[in-house]
Amino acid sequence: MNFTVKELAALSGGELVGDSTLKITGAASLGEATQEEISFFANRKYVGLLRKTRASAVFVPPDFVEPINAAQIRVSNPTKAFEQVVAMTRSLARGATSDTRRSSGPRVTFIRT
Repeated sequence: MNFTVKELAALSGGELVGDSTLKITGAASLGEATQEEISFFANRKYVGLLRKTRASAVFVPPDFVEPINAAQIRVSNPTKAFEQVVAMTRSLARGATSDTRRSSGPRVTFIRT
């Protein structure tokens, strides 16, 4: 399934900062995310990964002020918002193939059936 950042912000109840038309086709950790994927940032110790991420969008806390290239969805709990989006897209994509692999974190690809 493909979503826009605007749709994911609405689904998570978050505030969008950035390009609302960006297409999101998957989810991955900050270190593994690529263009058209969403990730999350919830712990300051990962700020280095956040600065380097290639994710198109990132769930961040409401008080986040760091300038980054990715669109931001500000939510009270970035980890929970990320998990909910992954769970929701998995249930919507039942019967579709999903790619889940582990290294520094999971990656999920949303595919329309």
